[in-house]
Amino acid sequence: MPRVEYDAQGRAVLVETHIHVIVANVTLLLRFDYFEPTGMRWTRERGDLKSLSGAWQLEDRGGDRTRATYSLEVGLHRTLGLLRKSVRGPAEAKVRDLLTNRPVEGLKREAER
Repeated sequence: MPRVEYDAQGRAVLVETHIHVIVANVTLLLRFDYFEPTGMRWTRERGDLKSLSGAWQLEDRGGDRTRATYSLEVGLHRTLGLLRKSVRGPAEAKVRDLLTNRPVEGLKREAER
């Protein structure tokens, strides 16, 4: 069963996740920090990537508008780095989609509820 820990407000602060990225299965333990109302960030605590950190930065633009900026930095271990060099075309695009587009689409869905 995936490991999850919560803070006093019921927000996930430690999450084990499994990602299938075409050529490999990646398991990560991520630590989340919240900076309400301006954003959140996460960092790899341990797992199959050399490093991983990401963040959402939220900026009130007035008139019921918010600018949401998503950032992500990924460090690959040598084995995954070699796989990346050998994977081009559709598989590389799928990995990029998993790491960049899907989180943005998820935030958009939640914001429009």
